[in-house]
Amino acid sequence: MDILGIGPLELVAILLIIFIVMGPTDIAKMANTLGKTLGNLRRSEMWTAMQRAQSELRSLPDTLAKQAEIEELREIKKELEKDLSATTKDIKALDQELVAWTRRDGPYDAKAEKEKDTSASLEEEDQTDGNKS
Repeated sequence: MDILGIGPLELVAILLIIFIVMGPTDIAKMANTLGKTLGNLRRSEMWTAMQRAQSELRSLPDTLAKQAEIEELREIKKELEKDLSATTKDIKALDQELVAWTRRDGPYDAKAEKEKDTSASLEEEDQTDGNKS
């Protein structure tokens, strides 16, 4: 485990040299001052801005991926709406052609068609009866 490129054995050696040079009383004062300074640094606006920027940078790939998918889904939705409207127009055109093709002289009337079929079959019977006699 390296801290700022310094291994554990090197860190122990540095702390030992500081303890010998400064003495135990000066080390306590220096540690107190260092602790206060670090506390003030952590509470500063600069530190919070750096932490916020760091978290945003860490979440940036996920955020970009989500936004890209949303944009992609919007594009797909637009394409589907265009296809749907084109298909709807085609269906309406085909429906109109089918209605025009199936109508003879107006709207289809099943009752009138049945009566025509019945009268036509009666006429055929009359003609066949007339040919027999």
